[in-house]
Amino acid sequence: MNLKRKGPRFLGLCPFHNEKTPSFNVVPAMGHLQMLRLRQAATASAS
Repeated sequence: MNLKRKGPRFLGLCPFHNEKTPSFNVVPAMGHLQMLRLRQAATASAS
């Protein structure tokens, strides 16, 4: 997955959807990711 830094966030194409505009948003400092297309968020956790 290719992510580009935009301030404190990383943006990229969602790995779950066929899209051309990046909607996958990762914020490492807050420990979460968000799919902007669906407006869903998840907490990143190490398993």
